[in-house]
Amino acid sequence: LGKGMAVRYGIFRSQLGGGVELRHGRLFAEGNFWNPNDTSYNAYLGVQLNKNWEIFGGRENIRGVRANSFGVTCFVATSSARPRPS
Repeated sequence: LGKGMAVRYGIFRSQLGGGVELRHGRLFAEGNFWNPNDTSYNAYLGVQLNKNWEIFGGRENIRGVRANSFGVTCFVATSSARPRPS
């Protein structure tokens, strides 16, 4: 769509769903919804600490149960992403 924005849809947590992600510099916001018959959703705000690490926090509503969520993401390269020696 635009720079720093992504929209997705498909199967999420084994249910039909969709989501949107916005990024601006090191900050990001993400929202997802799934299970149209028993609506569930989440929303997160986070910050990218460096190339490999992010921290985030947010709120979830899964089948009427609300909860706070906090997490850490670590991005690691797979062996196929490494350059091959010549």
